[in-house]
Amino acid sequence: METLSLKVSARETLRKKVRSLRRSGLVPLNLYGLGMPSRALQCDTPTVTTAVGQVGHHLPLVLEMPEDGATELGLVGESHMDPITILLLHVYFQLIIVS
Repeated sequence: METLSLKVSARETLRKKVRSLRRSGLVPLNLYGLGMPSRALQCDTPTVTTAVGQVGHHLPLVLEMPEDGATELGLVGESHMDPITILLLHVYFQLIIVS
C-alpha cells in the first residue's frame, strides 16, 4: 500500500484565535515528536478529513511542507471532531523518526 501525502503550511494563528482559521476553511494541525518542539501547521478541511479518514490512526502519512521543502512522516495521534456538526476541529500528528 502506498503512503498518502498531505500538503500543509506553517500556521501563525495560535490559541483561541483558531476559530477564524476554521471559518476560513482550514484545520489547525500540530506535529510533535521526541527531541523537537511542536510545530503549528494548517491545511484545508476537505483534504485533511479525507486523508485522516483513509489512514486512520494506524497508517503513516507524509506531511509535505512546501515553504521549506521538508517532508515528515507521521501518524495521526489524536483528532478532535465537533459532536454536533461532525467537522474536524484539530489533528495532532506524531512524528515517525526514520533512521
